[in-house]
Amino acid sequence: MYIFPYIPLLCLPHMAGVPLWVVWYLLWSLSSIATLFGFRIAGVGVITCFWASGKGAFINTFLYMFGMTLGFYVLKYILGFFIFSSGVQAVSSYGLAPQANRYLQEGKMDLKYMQMTDRDFVMGIDSHVNELQYKNRVYTKTGYIIWANGRRTGLLHYSVLWDNLPFLNLIYVAEPNRNQGIGSQALKLWEEDMKVQGYKMVLLSTQVDENAQHLYRKSGYIDCGALLMNGTPFEQPMEMFMRKIL
Repeated sequence: MYIFPYIPLLCLPHMAGVPLWVVWYLLWSLSSIATLFGFRIAGVGVITCFWASGKGAFINTFLYMFGMTLGFYVLKYILGFFIFSSGVQAVSSYGLAPQANRYLQEGKMDLKYMQMTDRDFVMGIDSHVNELQYKNRVYTKTGYIIWANGRRTGLLHYSVLWDNLPFLNLIYVAEPNRNQGIGSQALKLWEEDMKVQGYKMVLLSTQVDENAQHLYRKSGYIDCGALLMNGTPFEQPMEMFMRKIL
């Protein structure tokens, strides 16, 4: 019966169109609410003890408040089990990955989400990113650091077009670590992560005079268009776009 007071917390947002997993995430994130309930138990208990006519009232009030707090935890874990038993794909697609430091492995190579501690390494390579943009990559988990033999050896960054199409902005492997298959492994791991998040296709681009196109074709990408930049402030050789169905 102690769970009943929390039912409106679930029903009302869900009826308003808020996904059930979002309600769970808020409950999980606001676990400090249970701590506030603990203070309320103590406060109500002390007041009842001093003002109530008998110890029975104090005991009843204490048990009721304790049951309310316990009900909060039970509801949170039951709802969490229900959602995760159906998969975490919906959570990941909204950028709320369940493990903040989750990483992927392929042999001795790791692909880890960017952290604030990687800032100097990234900015030393990617001259197009500023402080705010880097923080956004960390927060949205759209940036990765490529690790090999326990050292940072490169980076990968993507954005999402039209809310449903991941576009690879940059993949970079440091010069001493090239031609070792690290780039192709990192690309493969990124594709797997996109598939886990529910995306059906990925997109990338490269200039027609760059050798990266050969790596992409070996990895299963096919040409799907091109962009001419002649007569613009961004003049460069033609940019070719390539796609891959996951």
